[in-house]
Amino acid sequence: MVPTACHPLVELARRQGAVSTDEAMALLGVSRATAQVGRVPVLADLFRQWTDPDTLSFERTKTTVKLAGFGVQLLSRSEARRVTTGLERFRHVTVDFAGVELVGQGFCDEIFRVFAAGHPTVVLAPVAMNESVAFMVRRVRGA
Repeated sequence: MVPTACHPLVELARRQGAVSTDEAMALLGVSRATAQVGRVPVLADLFRQWTDPDTLSFERTKTTVKLAGFGVQLLSRSEARRVTTGLERFRHVTVDFAGVELVGQGFCDEIFRVFAAGHPTVVLAPVAMNESVAFMVRRVRGA
């Protein structure tokens, strides 16, 4: 088990139930290899990176959607609901499509229309999209 006490934001997010230990470490860019006792990151830098400067609340996350997580073809609404589970707790979500080759209309519609309409305070920012994925995201967003 990797000690998380040396990473205060990882521990805080994990204790609040917002994310699992592995997810919290990924959010902070901390790998299991670097999460060692004695390697304490500068807290001010971590807080500046992951908190809203106006409210000082921990509310940003980077959701990674790629082969290691969900697959290279994401087609169904049920897959999208698994991706969005818990994201309503944050205000800004980066949806990283690196490694995803194809997305279905239902998948994109569930995230970028249904979820977005149900959670208007959550900003969804898709990144690392190939041409096919970008087309489908634009289509469901009505752009």
